[in-house]
Amino acid sequence: MQYQCSLNGFSNNLYATNMGATDSQIGLIQLVPNLAACLLLLPLGRLSERMRSSRTMLLILLSMLGLGYMGHAAVSLTGASGVPLMYITLALTVGVIALYGGQWQTFFGDVIPLENRSSTYGRRNQAMYALSIVTPLLCGTLMNLQQDTAGKLHILRIFYLTAAAASWLQVAVLLRMPACPREIDIKPEPLRQAIPSVLKAVTEKEFLWFLVPFLLFYLSWHIDWSMWYLAQVNYLYLNESQLSIYSAFYNIGQLVAVGILAGVCRRKSPDYAVIIGAIGLVTCPISMLIALQLPKGIAFWFFTFALSVFNSAECVVPMSAVQILLRLSPRRNRALIANLYTLLITLSNSLMPWAGVRIYLALGGDRRALQLFMLIEFLMRSCGTLLLIVRWRRIQKRSLLSK
Repeated sequence: MQYQCSLNGFSNNLYATNMGATDSQIGLIQLVPNLAACLLLLPLGRLSERMRSSRTMLLILLSMLGLGYMGHAAVSLTGASGVPLMYITLALTVGVIALYGGQWQTFFGDVIPLENRSSTYGRRNQAMYALSIVTPLLCGTLMNLQQDTAGKLHILRIFYLTAAAASWLQVAVLLRMPACPREIDIKPEPLRQAIPSVLKAVTEKEFLWFLVPFLLFYLSWHIDWSMWYLAQVNYLYLNESQLSIYSAFYNIGQLVAVGILAGVCRRKSPDYAVIIGAIGLVTCPISMLIALQLPKGIAFWFFTFALSVFNSAECVVPMSAVQILLRLSPRRNRALIANLYTLLITLSNSLMPWAGVRIYLALGGDRRALQLFMLIEFLMRSCGTLLLIVRWRRIQKRSLLSK
């Protein structure tokens, strides 16, 4: 799955660009597939709870993903219809991966005991980030060797077909794992009873103190996901090879940090560790503002170094979120609650990158507009980080009072 995620993160914008997409169309790359995922998250969560094993839905989604990547590889062969058709295949690839994420959280909770989750999640992420280093480097290097757009698109098609093969491989691996049938006493409630139970769980004070700060921080995190690519290509003038080098160094930083931060989660708590990741993400727009003032060659290496070091702690945000969510969610209807949370995060991931591009264009769509946008983003992330700090201080105070 990480091969597919790292390929999506590196290649989808380049795929659209090489098919002739405009800045506005680039902004839709996050919007369309994630909105499709939002429409299906809750029905799938409910259906998953009625299945005998949380593994079953993962197998269905992986099969769909394999077909989606085959279609994604083919859209660039359709000429002028390529970009519009790409949005459909994005729904079948990026959108399905978003659905998979919600179901995977439930599967993770079913098969991994509470006391082993931090170490297991950390080891998983180390393997993920190692793969994230190799994939962009290989793809970007091969693309940069091509002399024309047709050659670059051909390379991307090959990678998307290997992503389809990876889906079938994951199906084979899951089929060899134990099914982990659900316990009889925690079968899902009828929907009429489940809705009040879920509403009661998610409106508990402790759950709201998790949901609101995390959601607000994710809004500030997602707002630049399309703008980041536009800034790298249009203002830092990075080519495919440089984009892949940046991605590789960025993931090396994550690979080093994830083991350390998994230890922080175990020794302190996920509630504390997430603040480290948030502070790192606050530096992201500042790094871009500085890079924009530097000469072209220096800007690339400063930008790559700054993001590799200061933003390496980003990996702890989803790691902490999953553990806190599982800790605060009652075992009954956990899948539905996990999907409600994933729905909100996915909705943010669909709307905020598009909103970021619209803000940039409204500000003038030029270098000055980019600088103003980065300042707005810095303020948003700073406010989100302060909320997470307030949440941690509240947890500390309650812990002291209970002693």
